[in-house]
Amino acid sequence: QIGGVCSTNAGGLRFCRFGSLLGNVTGLEVVLGTGEVLDLMNTCRKDNTGYPLRQLFLGAEGTLGVITKVCMAAAPLPRSVQVAFLACDSIDAVCETLKLAKSEINEILSAFELVDANAMGSIMDMSVMAGKDMGMATDYPYYVLIETYGSNEDKDRESLSAFLEKAMDEAPALQGRMPVVDGVVAQDNKQAAELWHVRELCPVAASEAGYVHKYDLSLSLRQWDAFKNEVAERLSAHPQGGG
Repeated sequence: QIGGVCSTNAGGLRFCRFGSLLGNVTGLEVVLGTGEVLDLMNTCRKDNTGYPLRQLFLGAEGTLGVITKVCMAAAPLPRSVQVAFLACDSIDAVCETLKLAKSEINEILSAFELVDANAMGSIMDMSVMAGKDMGMATDYPYYVLIETYGSNEDKDRESLSAFLEKAMDEAPALQGRMPVVDGVVAQDNKQAAELWHVRELCPVAASEAGYVHKYDLSLSLRQWDAFKNEVAERLSAHPQGGG
């Protein structure tokens, strides 16, 4: 699995905290198509000697060789994890929420995950969510899961609370409303896992709703609405329908 993750240069759910694999993989062993074993193993995170050949294989999806060994930096487990599930009424509000999060809690921000109304609707229609109470309305246009990793439980919870206060009460109004219009904060690890479970159900719910074509796309967050609307329009015009 680790070799496959490296071959796809997967970013993961906590990219905003740890970055991509390019910055965390320090060494590789690769078997080329000729059978030759290329030893690029290195435990030094900073190495300016010669060409960084290992980066050629990260994201190459096995086209240049098969990764058989990996050396990578490992971060310590956090002592404190805080999770909030927030609602926004526009993509601009999501952008403002991310901007505010980077300003107020950037040093502990570990995840910022977006769920739109279509995905949320599919999730809430699943049998595993029957009777589940999210503690908030589930018909907003957008939802954001925010997670923080830190070392001081009290300090991290205080920082998250201060951020939420600004996002819901003190931030400049956005088209007459605040960036965050509703939300819940996990009070313990069990609730945090339940909120993450909602996010993790996104691909499962989509698969249960119909055929799914999955692609990795890189878009500016502000381009998301226009992209989503154009895709929906093209799918609805297809003989098989779509949405």
